[in-house]
Amino acid sequence: MYSYRIHPEKRLCVFTGRGESRVEEFRTVSRAFLADVSRQPGWDMLFDLRGARIARWSLDRAQRAAELSRPFYSHIQGGRCAVVADEDVPFGNLRQFEALASDRPQEQRVFRNVDEACRSLGIDALPDDGPEPGSS
Repeated sequence: MYSYRIHPEKRLCVFTGRGESRVEEFRTVSRAFLADVSRQPGWDMLFDLRGARIARWSLDRAQRAAELSRPFYSHIQGGRCAVVADEDVPFGNLRQFEALASDRPQEQRVFRNVDEACRSLGIDALPDDGPEPGSS
């Protein structure tokens, strides 16, 4: 399951993924996020995927995901992106995506722990939960 929260005071968007996750779920939440008027281009993004398992992942899927993300580049200009995956397989999968999508207009790094990811974005910790505008 994926969800997101927007924290305007920190100019930060936090995506959360837990359990078995499918690309279709992520696509649905991403579309809601892109349509959300409280989000502004150039904000930092943190993907908290601790405990998430990406279904049916392969190098081919990583390449396809990188290709599918390109039309959204205009929506993510500027800002930084930190991704947290604490398990070996998702971490490796996301590192593949990181390499294949190196042309993103947003600096992206994958981390194993949330504290390192937060520091890379210049924040002390994940913000307290606010209203949850989008989930799948």
